Amino acid sequence: MQELCKQATIFMSAPGKVGWTERYFMTALTYDTAKIDVDTLVTKRLALSRPDIQVDYVRISDVGIKGDSVVSVAPGMLGTYAGTAADQSSTEPWSALNVRLEGGTLYRGRKFLHGLPQSLMAGRIFSPSPEWTAAFTSYASFVQSSTCLWLRDKTVQQPAAPMPPIMVKQGITAVLLVGVTTHHIGRPFGLQVGRRMLR
Repeated sequence: MQELCKQATIFMSAPGKVGWTERYFMTALTYDTAKIDVDTLVTKRLALSRPDIQVDYVRISDVGIKGDSVVSVAPGMLGTYAGTAADQSSTEPWSALNVRLEGGTLYRGRKFLHGLPQSLMAGRIFSPSPEWTAAFTSYASFVQSSTCLWLRDKTVQQPAAPMPPIMVKQGITAVLLVGVTTHHIGRPFGLQVGRRMLR
């Protein structure tokens, strides 16, 4: 039986109801512990964004259980980064900060952070302020201590299809800033889903 892994999906939005999700795999083994950790994670994540960015809600589920989920954090929590008078707007939804997650020598992951202060991103150049850097250091430290990578195990031979892959929870050993990139967020929240009618 594979190891259970709690997954937290944070639903965030910017003015105009444009939204995106950030997904984290938690080291917590129970839903109650995961909720406590996710509440702290959301607070540290919002410290990187201005008050025009908000968390709509957070869903926690187990990757090995279909149909389970619990909701964490009250809706409407806003970004807390104050910055300076120049920090009056956030980036476009398709602009993001590429963050590299390292799990020892074998495993890598990425996190795309949307909704950051526009004044810190001049084109493709990222110039964080001392206040933002301090907030990111706190966020990165918590990510490293309370989340993990959930990847195919590279130390064992993987089974052939249709058998599911063997996954592993890998601790994060480093959180590194790569730079500004373009990362589209997909279908906007509130847009109806389904297939288009044939013509």
